[in-house]
Amino acid sequence: MRVKLGLLAAAALAVAAPLGWGFAVEPASLRNEDYELAIPGWPAGCDGMRIAVLADLHVGSPFNGIDKLDRVISLTNTRARI
Repeated sequence: MRVKLGLLAAAALAVAAPLGWGFAVEPASLRNEDYELAIPGWPAGCDGMRIAVLADLHVGSPFNGIDKLDRVISLTNTRARI
């Protein structure tokens, strides 16, 4: 009986841990990273161009509504002017 209970507890943890991560930790982990690319043949007139890429936003999922999207866009636009 103890072995079955241990296996049941391990299975519950195996399911609960990724769910907890996906609903509590990951949605709050906004990363903003800068990369500088050297592109051969890039026109000099485009030197200093900045491009923002926003991905995997999951807008509409729990804890990720329009308010959070507005904050992400605001942060992106602020960083783009640096």
